[in-house]
Amino acid sequence: MIDVPTLFILGAGASKPYGFPTGDELRTEIIKGFSADLERLMGSDPVPTTHHHKERIIESARIFVDHFKNSPITSIDKYLAFNPNFSRFGKFAIALYIRKKEKQIRLFEDLGDSDPQENWYRLIFNRMTSTLKAPEDFRRFAENKIAFITFNYDRSLEYFLYKWFLHTFWESRDKFRGSLSDYIPFPIIHVYGKVGELSWEPPYDQDSNYREEPVTFEWVKNLANGIRVIGEKSAEVIGEQIKALIEAKKRIFFLGFGYAKENLDEIGLPGAIDDKWKIFGTGKGMTKKEMGDVKSVLGKNYKLGAVLENWVRIEDRNSYDLLREYL
Repeated sequence: MIDVPTLFILGAGASKPYGFPTGDELRTEIIKGFSADLERLMGSDPVPTTHHHKERIIESARIFVDHFKNSPITSIDKYLAFNPNFSRFGKFAIALYIRKKEKQIRLFEDLGDSDPQENWYRLIFNRMTSTLKAPEDFRRFAENKIAFITFNYDRSLEYFLYKWFLHTFWESRDKFRGSLSDYIPFPIIHVYGKVGELSWEPPYDQDSNYREEPVTFEWVKNLANGIRVIGEKSAEVIGEQIKALIEAKKRIFFLGFGYAKENLDEIGLPGAIDDKWKIFGTGKGMTKKEMGDVKSVLGKNYKLGAVLENWVRIEDRNSYDLLREYL
């Protein structure tokens, strides 16, 4: 069981082992395919729309893609922060490609033995159940002291937690299936929103089919309403939840995170961090200087005399290896 209050902060690299794109990869998909995909969706759209109106939307989307292609900015989120008039198309593209990836996701039964050195979801789940021994111990699963703040739009983390809990405690399922959120109460805050709710999450009236929904123009447009980008005001309740999580935890794991200043600012870091914390972060592919800069930023509020190396560790490891070493 994870009994040290622990906060996991997730960037795009944390979802990559499960088939989701990094910022660079999402940019490539948008540039290569978005105009054609949008035109195809609008062509099969059952909602009455004039031909002229469709052509105007498609042409505007092409303009968005052309300007995005000719900018060196990697992150679609950051690009939309600079160009909010393109947000309509950018959010639609994000929703479309993230949900398409969800439909193709490497399901846990497929992933289980295919690449164990990347499957950090499974590592965490096994730590969470390490001291549970009997069928009725499903009630103790909620005693794990963890929370997540994610900058990702996908819902793979929630999906895996649900599936694994259900199948791990299968014989007890009739005792918890109707109130699953009571037994998986761990906060998972999507800073920039997500592409829909699962049926076992509040408000409990959303579709839960993770992979099989037909992709239509209206469906993707509705999903895009749940997405926001850098520069758009966070819901006040989200800001308060993030503040409470940071104050309540004693250790942070940054996983697959790029440490962009705008993203740290969104969650109020490093302002709330001091030497009561221990911080561990992936720095896969970063130079020593870049990792040192990140450590300096995150450790700037530590008291003089604190040995920064012992309290803030940014290492050239993937999420699985970092957690295996320090969780």
